[in-house]
Amino acid sequence: MKEKVNIVTPSYNQGQFLQYSIESVLEQDYSNIEYIIMDGLSEDNTLDILKKYKKHIYWRCEKDRGQADAMNKGFSIANGDIFTWLNSDDLLASSDVVSSVVEFFALNPDVDIVYGDLIIINENGEIYFKKKEIEFDKKISLYGDVPICPAAFFRRKVWEKIGPFAIDLKWAMDQEYWLRAMKAGFNFRLIRKPLFKYRWHNNAKTASQYSKLQNELRDVRRKYSDFKFLNNYSVTAHDRLLDFLHIVYKIKWLIVKYIQRRQLHNPFWVKRMLHKAKYKSIKI
Repeated sequence: MKEKVNIVTPSYNQGQFLQYSIESVLEQDYSNIEYIIMDGLSEDNTLDILKKYKKHIYWRCEKDRGQADAMNKGFSIANGDIFTWLNSDDLLASSDVVSSVVEFFALNPDVDIVYGDLIIINENGEIYFKKKEIEFDKKISLYGDVPICPAAFFRRKVWEKIGPFAIDLKWAMDQEYWLRAMKAGFNFRLIRKPLFKYRWHNNAKTASQYSKLQNELRDVRRKYSDFKFLNNYSVTAHDRLLDFLHIVYKIKWLIVKYIQRRQLHNPFWVKRMLHKAKYKSIKI
């Protein structure tokens, strides 16, 4: 019997993109998928779209406390073997994403969390660039950047052991979740193919509130830092060390990407261009 895959989408006022997200799930060549959409009482055309697909998805419209809360509600009613989430403005990268992940889990029973490469697109679905990830590295994930974005596939036992996403976090709830899973000893593995298309647009939280994301990430790094002795010192002293380590492990990340032949672009140049391009398509 095929393992059941649960995909949860937290939704709020993203009606202009939601249909494309749904279609990317319905187009999968893997049949045993339950798609759950948790909407936080959207005020746009989201409800009309949900009704249109009611035969193919399970959905609820109810008040929530943000993205993490909506995801928690969705996973709490999921009964599958493998979980993931899909943001309401993102897409699964191809029709064989789920089948590829299920096969990978079957061939690697010791793996608990599978992540992959990422395609960055604009609001019209045009490709900015393809971001190839590196094999999982604990120190880079903690002090540099967690290479899992915007989501990953994980076994049900991960959810059962480490619990729900932190609803007090608005921007870094996913990064905190992976660091918590890392601390719990779960095994991460990279699958070398794009799994998601991440939509970079004016209303995306990461694009529009990037500085707030970075501040929240620093708080998360402080929580999981190996340097617990610094707790006896000021927050400022701890943060200065974290900022220094962030630079060090960003550099290591670049070196590892080069060694693993995963680097197709200069990420600093891309980040600069994304902010200056006014979300026009960039061909790299």
